[in-house]
Amino acid sequence: MRFLSFGQSPVAGLDIGSHSIKVVELRRGRRSWRLCHAAYLRRPSDIDGGLDAMSTSSADENQTATATKPMTLVEAIREAVVLSGTNCRRVVCSLPGSDAVIRYFRFPSLSPKELTSAIRLEAEQVIPFDIDDVDLDYQVLPGTSSIDENASTGIFVAARRSMVAERIRATQEAGLEMAAIDSDTLSLVNCFLGAGPDLNDEAVAVLNIGAIDANLGIVREGGHHFCRDISLAGSVLERVLSRLKGIQPEQANNLRQSMMTGCSDCDLREIMDYEEVLRGVLVPLIGELRKSMKYYKTQQSVNVSQIYICGGCSGVPRLGAVIAEGVGIPAQWWNPLHHVDVDLSTSHQINIESQGPSMAVAMGLAMREDV
Repeated sequence: MRFLSFGQSPVAGLDIGSHSIKVVELRRGRRSWRLCHAAYLRRPSDIDGGLDAMSTSSADENQTATATKPMTLVEAIREAVVLSGTNCRRVVCSLPGSDAVIRYFRFPSLSPKELTSAIRLEAEQVIPFDIDDVDLDYQVLPGTSSIDENASTGIFVAARRSMVAERIRATQEAGLEMAAIDSDTLSLVNCFLGAGPDLNDEAVAVLNIGAIDANLGIVREGGHHFCRDISLAGSVLERVLSRLKGIQPEQANNLRQSMMTGCSDCDLREIMDYEEVLRGVLVPLIGELRKSMKYYKTQQSVNVSQIYICGGCSGVPRLGAVIAEGVGIPAQWWNPLHHVDVDLSTSHQINIESQGPSMAVAMGLAMREDV
């Protein structure tokens, strides 16, 4: 999908997440992708997802050292690019589900002009934004419908124009050029198709669990067939900690940060009732996953055989087991860096690989070859 593409030449993936910034540069090799440059810059716990200030904590050789001096988003982007070591100045960014709506469409076979008009009318009915305030793009997907081969079936993305402008402004002020803007979920699927396990004609799901949202893609050999975003209403780990320890969300967030940086000896698996609390926290997510699997089977007449889990919250103890139990489908942890050649210095490689499950969106952005 050429969603808001602006030109051609080598690009780096720039993922501006709610808790971190990731930069990735990949090169295509003969057999697999090669990771040339990468950086992970942690966002501070007191910003609450805002884009105005950051702190410098990264997955480089000095990851454990954290500077408290606040920095703007533009400064943080510059810092992440420097840490990565990339010379690419053209980047591909993405927008979260709250700012970029993904919807599938299916119409009778139409001319390109008729299809564009039909998609705009459809978008007006389903997106939560004013149609005049969005940038809209679409892609017809061949072979996605087993019901009517003569139908025009595909996917469209509607992005809030103000957020597109904000991304472009931030990257330009950081000295970068925006090559394209994608969505988090489509980038996740792109990464899985480029750095995931062999599908063997099976339908599998890839689930990226972040701090605010979860991105779900169901893929099968030949392309992706289903994408959606699921709101988590807060970090899974923070909500578990808040319930287990009887502390406020802000305190839970601080404890989560300490655990993720290795500064806390809290072992959730040793806490009584941990798994029961985790199940309770995951009830909404599991419910949405079950609905998605059922919808996919109805549309494609195929069962999803496996769930691959990644993202910043994918390392929560027993997360995969509880999801597998609730959805009724085997689930396993997925690190996309295990499926590419990593060409970094030894110490930098160790630190980046530890953040691998969080790098999927950035890697998917870096794999865009149509920009």
